[in-house]
Amino acid sequence: MEFCDHTSSENSRDDLINDYVAICNKALKGSRTRFPFKQIFSALEKANAADAIEVVVSDTSQTYAFFFDARGVRVKRHDDCENCNCVRKWTTTSDYLQKVVENPQAYMQNPAKLNWDWMYGA
Repeated sequence: MEFCDHTSSENSRDDLINDYVAICNKALKGSRTRFPFKQIFSALEKANAADAIEVVVSDTSQTYAFFFDARGVRVKRHDDCENCNCVRKWTTTSDYLQKVVENPQAYMQNPAKLNWDWMYGA
């Protein structure tokens, strides 16, 4: 994502979602072969998981798109997606994202603490 043309408040929101995604990726990397993540990865591969997932941070005006593939989770501003055709939507809050970012070790050591609803459409 390119942040040069965005305000500082937009940058901090982008930093927050990027930090959250980095924690998710680290948690996934350490858990890829463990239950239940092994099963989740398998199901995602069968369900065309590379499709975009719309992520709405409800207490801000920003919407993102998550993409999941063999490399992990990638994120971009939803406005920057060309024809991304999101297959599902996940709504979260900046408070939740901040809670994870402020205590990353707890979530990386126990990935089940993370909210994975966006991955499987809950």
